[in-house]
Amino acid sequence: MDYCGQVLKRYMAAGDTRVIPFISPLAPFVDPGSRVFEDPQRYGYRLFCRTLEEHRQALLAPSWKYVLNYETEWMSRDAIVASTYEAGRRLNLLKAEYGVVEMPVAQATDKRIAKAVALSQEIDRVVAIADPEERPGPPARAQAGSGQC
Repeated sequence: MDYCGQVLKRYMAAGDTRVIPFISPLAPFVDPGSRVFEDPQRYGYRLFCRTLEEHRQALLAPSWKYVLNYETEWMSRDAIVASTYEAGRRLNLLKAEYGVVEMPVAQATDKRIAKAVALSQEIDRVVAIADPEERPGPPARAQAGSGQC
């Protein structure tokens, strides 16, 4: 986000509004057939899904965190999710600071991100309940997969 701030400062100061930084969460899957997929330990990855069926089940998970088929030795799933939300919040505020988006829009976006973080934490709390029958919501047999391959 520091780099995005530098880019915005440089281009906006020159009156050039064509450059607008954008970020996105990392891809949910390490691509099957890639070097990392074939030898994850060598590259510092831990994969949660290996088969097509495991990947399909992950897509039924209640949160995008559980769709991720990987974490790394440097970043857990939790860290990937937290850093994605934090980066989104910071970029949103930078865009407001430099006039790329209006402050009311940035504030509304910030509220949506805060709600997403809170919902993600609640989903984690529910998923952590060991007995699916004790989880709130529809009966366990009707719920989608947990995302744990």
